[in-house]
Amino acid sequence: MMKQDFPLWFFVLLLAAVLYLFVRVFAPFFMIFLWATILVITFHPLYRRLRTLLRGRESLAALLMVFGLTLLIILPVILLIANVAQQSVDAYVMYSDALVKQEQNLERTIMAHPVLTKAKAVLGRFVNFDQIDLGVLVIKGLESASGFIVGQSTNFFSGLAGFMFRFVLLLVATYYFFKDGEKVVGELRKLSPMDKNREEKIIRKFTDITRATMLGTFSSAAIQGVLGGLAFLLIGMPSPLLWGVVMAFMSLVPVLGAFTVWIPAALYLIAVGSFGKAVFILLYGLLTVTLADNVLKPLIIRGGSKIHPVVIFFSILGGLSFFGFSGLILGPLVTGLTFVVLEIYREEFQEQLPGTMKLSRADLEDALKRVEETRPLR
Repeated sequence: MMKQDFPLWFFVLLLAAVLYLFVRVFAPFFMIFLWATILVITFHPLYRRLRTLLRGRESLAALLMVFGLTLLIILPVILLIANVAQQSVDAYVMYSDALVKQEQNLERTIMAHPVLTKAKAVLGRFVNFDQIDLGVLVIKGLESASGFIVGQSTNFFSGLAGFMFRFVLLLVATYYFFKDGEKVVGELRKLSPMDKNREEKIIRKFTDITRATMLGTFSSAAIQGVLGGLAFLLIGMPSPLLWGVVMAFMSLVPVLGAFTVWIPAALYLIAVGSFGKAVFILLYGLLTVTLADNVLKPLIIRGGSKIHPVVIFFSILGGLSFFGFSGLILGPLVTGLTFVVLEIYREEFQEQLPGTMKLSRADLEDALKRVEETRPLR
């Protein structure tokens, strides 16, 4: 008996060792594979149409998809970062000079408002407003924001060689995932002990959540960035491209959102005496841009995942905390797959759960047959 059991244990140990080494080998490229998978899932319907137009030539269709994604997404991002870095420097110099000139006016115009005067009188019991210089606070805020943007842009370009290397790896992975992804999924499904219906349910949920999260998150960010940049352009604010990009980025962060741009911008406009523009910016941000974040994004993500918006909200927060930036996608994805696994568990073990009973068609037919047999003859 030991001889019969030994090969099985040996195989299990060998399999565990090989899988461990396999994971260690590919662990450095996990994020590359993850984002390649996300891109392929998101744009796979377009790839299928292109493959049909090319009469089934998978390699050419995958190559065109990678080329198109590079032109439409990556190159504009690089050019945008370069422009934003330059505008952030110009904006800091311009806004700082304006606020230094208007520092006394800032304190006078803001704190002399009747509503704020009453609020100051009430809060003055707890806060010493004489030690608070609003002009300095706004200038420091602009300095920190501009310094952060310039620093991140500098880090980006200083690490451009490493970025380009990872970018090339991402393109290679995306190409082969487009070309051979369906075959790989088919081979993995052969290793699954689940039946076909449950496999289809998990794959469908994985695909739906990925597409909905990508579309909801980044379309909302793009809309907020474009609308915000247009608003700043309309009122004549310097560096509208810079603030549009900052708003798009901040809208990706739950809780904070684009209000971290709207409110400082309104304070700046009040400081320089542009009350009408300040009111316009606040109303525009509240009624238009925030609508995209609080209505559009939850509706799109919920439509693909069928999960309550509150759960989606906390899944994004938890995902950002655990996975970093990729948590924007991984948080809702893990949550959605958890609900699918729980649903499969409920269906599979329903008869073992308290207060439930699951009867198959054969069980019902057998029960009816026994009833007929025990029925007394007339």
